[in-house]
Amino acid sequence: MQRAQEDHLTGTVLESRYTVGPRMARGGTGGVYRAVDQRLDRTVAVKIMHPHLTEDPAFVGRFAREARAAAQLSHPHVVAVLDQGETPDGLVYLVMEYVEGGTLRDVLHRKGFLTPSQAFSILAQMLDGLASAHRAGLVHRDIKPENVLMRTDGTVKVADFGLSRGADQHTTTGAVLGTVAYAAPELVLEKPVGTRADVYSVGILVWEMLAGRRPFEGGPLSLARAHAEQAVPALEESVDGIDPLISQMLARWTAKVEDQRPADASHLVQDLADLRRQLNADALTHVPAGWEQGPGPLAPVVADPGASVLPPTAPATGPVEELRSSGSLPTAPSTTPPAEAPTEAITTATAHASTGTAPKTLGVFDDTTSLTGLHTATSPTVSEEGLGFGGAGRGGGSTASSVWHDDGGAAGSGSTTSSGHATPSDRAKPSDPTKPTVKLIRWSVLKVGVALALTVLLVCLAAFMGWLLGSGSFRTEVVPAVYGTSTEQAQSLVENQGFGNVRVYEQSSTELPAGSVLGTEPAEGTQMRVGEQLSILVSSGPAQVSVPALEGLEQQEATSRLENAGLSTGQITTEFSSSAEGTVIAASPTQSTQVDEGSSVDLTISAGSEPTEVPNVVGADINDATSQLEDLGFTVTREDVAGGRLGRVITQSQDGTTITLRVI
Repeated sequence: MQRAQEDHLTGTVLESRYTVGPRMARGGTGGVYRAVDQRLDRTVAVKIMHPHLTEDPAFVGRFAREARAAAQLSHPHVVAVLDQGETPDGLVYLVMEYVEGGTLRDVLHRKGFLTPSQAFSILAQMLDGLASAHRAGLVHRDIKPENVLMRTDGTVKVADFGLSRGADQHTTTGAVLGTVAYAAPELVLEKPVGTRADVYSVGILVWEMLAGRRPFEGGPLSLARAHAEQAVPALEESVDGIDPLISQMLARWTAKVEDQRPADASHLVQDLADLRRQLNADALTHVPAGWEQGPGPLAPVVADPGASVLPPTAPATGPVEELRSSGSLPTAPSTTPPAEAPTEAITTATAHASTGTAPKTLGVFDDTTSLTGLHTATSPTVSEEGLGFGGAGRGGGSTASSVWHDDGGAAGSGSTTSSGHATPSDRAKPSDPTKPTVKLIRWSVLKVGVALALTVLLVCLAAFMGWLLGSGSFRTEVVPAVYGTSTEQAQSLVENQGFGNVRVYEQSSTELPAGSVLGTEPAEGTQMRVGEQLSILVSSGPAQVSVPALEGLEQQEATSRLENAGLSTGQITTEFSSSAEGTVIAASPTQSTQVDEGSSVDLTISAGSEPTEVPNVVGADINDATSQLEDLGFTVTREDVAGGRLGRVITQSQDGTTITLRVI
């Protein structure tokens, strides 16, 4: 967990209103800062976009439109968007409510896994917010534990609506790759994305909550391939004894074919309600044999999207209280700073939590980085449990070495069960500090020889480790800047830096032409081992998009539909037609034509019916005049003067398509 940091933006005042405080997180689209709204005297979260994104006017325009759309969404289970703007010097920002609490990732990090009852308690609130967004026409596109915020009172909020679409097409490093662990197949394959993509991501999220790990593991590229090509494994194959009805529900939610999934989150709400009615208490509280949830409190954090400010009108009640009583949710606000955004930094502890094993250690490090596992029995120490390392997820990992409390009690264990958890009867006992700890040894020639051999072995081992850390695969280097270079130049730069495990990955982009490098994963400037995989992200040029149906739409609606498809409005001409005035009567290119993203589409707008010249019928016979005008489409009304006995038109007047004739 990374503490809040100050950077060059700390202290900046945005448009004479928002005073930027320390940075709380950094993601693929920008940094999130705690800030103060000077006008309303309240704490808010401000997301300031990365400069390289704001250089693209198309991105800035899309960001503003989607922020406005997200701001229309007001729901107790959705993080509110409060404001959006751009400063004169080019800082594009988004203001959101500030949420005091943690994230679902924190719960999974500490607990390892959740029982169905615990998971469904969180899921019910989350789906309530997501369903509200789907009804408003919003697709989240980035459902993940880091975007599920959990207030200290038990309220669950979904964050980051309306931001991911622009990020997908414009991030130059690893933001897209970093969140692919929950991405629907159609999102990975760059097909049109709708609410069913969110349904898939929710299914993967619930799978992880119940299993303590995701169904697919690996690097970003292998994860993308897995979601695109493989069926999600049945949950019951990974969680012994889980009720088959739960597994069947998740199989529907994570179907590879989009049309086989429920249409939107409203259907998921109904699915969950139906399932809970069918499950008994044992099924809802089921814990597989040998599994054990991790203990300890949850440290509140703020997720990348930032978040929340206004206290609820009433404390949350219901099933979520089950988690609070078990210690899974925070019970009071904390000043513990937030974690780094998951797409930018994945901690070792998080990695262990996702695989369901506890980290292997020789001692537990406290805040002063002392090796408490090496303290004497009389030294004050911090227990493994107190630091939140204990029992995360399923068995299989080794526990930490014994760590002693001040009173001599064991915090760790000397042995484990087959599931990897300590058994109380096997805990070691501290030695008596009053007894001698040094024993005089009579050295024989053999013992001296063994000692010399061990010394030589240690020297060789130290030399090997020095090579490994200094020039071997464990040596670290800084990822070089390769943005805008060719693929060959980028490969040469990273290889010259010492990186040998290099992969090239293509991504459609309107930012750079095909063949130009968009960035790397991890991002430039990252310190990493030279033996780790480094991905180079190369532009494949603009994605191909289909011109949507536009004929018959009002001009404003047609323009909005083009923008949503990634296109712009080109030349606009008007023509007289029988179609309603102001509607589209033609588009070029025509509907369903495949064009590059960002292309313009010309529109022809109806100017209404062509006006008809009104003939002068003054002096004409009333019957002849009436027939002539009606043949031209006019409506004729007659006003008689002096009885109209002569039947001659003396004046005519027009009101739209109605002609009034005065007859004498």
